[in-house]
Amino acid sequence: MARKSSNKTGKSSGSSSKTSRSSKSGITKVITPTLSFNFHVFIDGFKSEADSMFNEIGGMSFELSVEAYSDGGNNGTVHHLPNGSKHSNLILKRGISPMGSQLTTWCMQTMNFKDNKISPKVISIMLMGPDPKASENPQLIPIHTWEFYDAFPVKWQISEFVADKSAYAIESIEFVYAGIKSFV
Repeated sequence: MARKSSNKTGKSSGSSSKTSRSSKSGITKVITPTLSFNFHVFIDGFKSEADSMFNEIGGMSFELSVEAYSDGGNNGTVHHLPNGSKHSNLILKRGISPMGSQLTTWCMQTMNFKDNKISPKVISIMLMGPDPKASENPQLIPIHTWEFYDAFPVKWQISEFVADKSAYAIESIEFVYAGIKSFV
């Protein structure tokens, strides 16, 4: 259950769990947000498990651009007109892949513009969570899925190699995409 504590101002702080009460039974049920560490990544056409294992996903944002329009003669009102949507690039991070990785090969071919063509793909991300219908030992099921379609890599970066640090070598791949579909 979520714990809340009071700070010096008397305001409470703590987790963002919500509590709901059933009016018929009087039972209180705590609704806990889904944890973000359990996810799966799938890239169309890649069969290797190594090409779907990532330790971090970033850049999942979507924004509606608006244009401010002031109405003539009415200086106290500003209208906001939708001007299209925009999204940031999708960033996937993982330990450096082994030689022969389909994903790394696709990235190099795309960024070297081999044969003057780009082969976009669909990248699917599934956030996993416990099955709310299972009472004992719940299995993990997809809680939410996002599909980034017509995606292709635009940046590939490797973390620095530092001799006096014992850190994993991480590769970061940044993708542009045409659009996103969201499924619950």
